[in-house]
Amino acid sequence: FFIGYISWVRGECQIESQPCDFPFTYEGKKFSYCTEHNATEGKFVCVSSHGEDRWSWGICNEGCLDEEDGSPLDFGGETMGQAVDCKNEPLSCVFPFIYNGVEHNECTEEDADFFWCATHVDEHGILIDNMWGKCDVASCTEDPSTESPEGVDPETEEEGPKNAKVLIDVNEIIVDLTFHQDDSESQLNIYGTISGLEPGLHGLAIHAENSDNCSNVGPHFNPLETTHGSHSSEDRHAGDLGNVEVDENGLGEINITLPMETTLFGPDSVLGKALVIYSEEDTFETEELLLTPLACGVIYEEDEWPLILILIIALSVAIVLLLILITILICCCMRRKKPKKKKALDKIPEDEILPLHNGNGSYNKKTPLYDELSIPFIDATPAPTPKLGRSIDRLSSFFTRNPSVGRSRGSLASNDEFDSSVVY
Repeated sequence: FFIGYISWVRGECQIESQPCDFPFTYEGKKFSYCTEHNATEGKFVCVSSHGEDRWSWGICNEGCLDEEDGSPLDFGGETMGQAVDCKNEPLSCVFPFIYNGVEHNECTEEDADFFWCATHVDEHGILIDNMWGKCDVASCTEDPSTESPEGVDPETEEEGPKNAKVLIDVNEIIVDLTFHQDDSESQLNIYGTISGLEPGLHGLAIHAENSDNCSNVGPHFNPLETTHGSHSSEDRHAGDLGNVEVDENGLGEINITLPMETTLFGPDSVLGKALVIYSEEDTFETEELLLTPLACGVIYEEDEWPLILILIIALSVAIVLLLILITILICCCMRRKKPKKKKALDKIPEDEILPLHNGNGSYNKKTPLYDELSIPFIDATPAPTPKLGRSIDRLSSFFTRNPSVGRSRGSLASNDEFDSSVVY
């Protein structure tokens, strides 16, 4: 079975009164008037269309019946002159009802793009073919015996007060408007400022669609399908806001209270719609004028703005941190490790360092044989002398000091050999 989305709309609901769509064909016969149906227990019915390939039976109201005997009026065969005034009754929904094998305790959107409910069911609670109607959501009351779908709280869905904002900053036009409504039974108040416009009157309106560049905002928001008028007219679009007067400094102030047709609550809420400012004055002709839009902005519920700002700030911080991390990684990859500066002695190869005597009985293993310029190094430090050979040094220095010095203990001829290994 196909299981569609079930809305939160529940409780004691009624269907909307819809015009009869004459002529219609039933059981091979064409009707231009209300007729009887075996499922309605003697009550007369007519067909109402609900878009392409969607229609339903509705109980004809008393305007379609003879006032004397209650018989159906004869509208003259194929003539539809009086039939356009005939509507079906706003019957109560029948809950629960079964459709496509699924039991419904509330209005549903299954197989449709609007909420609907059954008006007649059989002995098993199954919807009788086409015995249904479009739900009048405003007429529905909460049934506490049924649970709310997850994530939806119908008790708080329509509670007030509500605040909404329109913020526009484009082409030097700055708009800051606040929408406030205490509850669904009170009037909507709009107040704020507009700057950057040419002096004079400029039209304002709420459009059914929203667009960032005002290229496709659609017609005026008009859920009740009324005629165009001023914001205070009895017959007006729900989106008609009148004009704003701009002074010589390009500043305009708005503070208007609108009739009940314009609201922040329910299915006809202006939330998410587009506020459009025109370059010309709105003259409130019966038909909607094709004015030139200067700027537009989406009407957001004010509680949503802090969340949007938080998301923007969080995203900005994340981008900055990512850029910093990328910069650090690039610097680390491109950076070359500088060699440690060594002393001149440390640059001498090990094979060019000799253990030389430093004159105090120890050896200096770091004394270089060559300097940094590869110039031979000459060390004047005397080589180490064994302790037992000191007398030999004395004798050696004695005999080599001056050849003219006389020799004691006998003289040695110049050609006599001298054995240095013998200690005298």
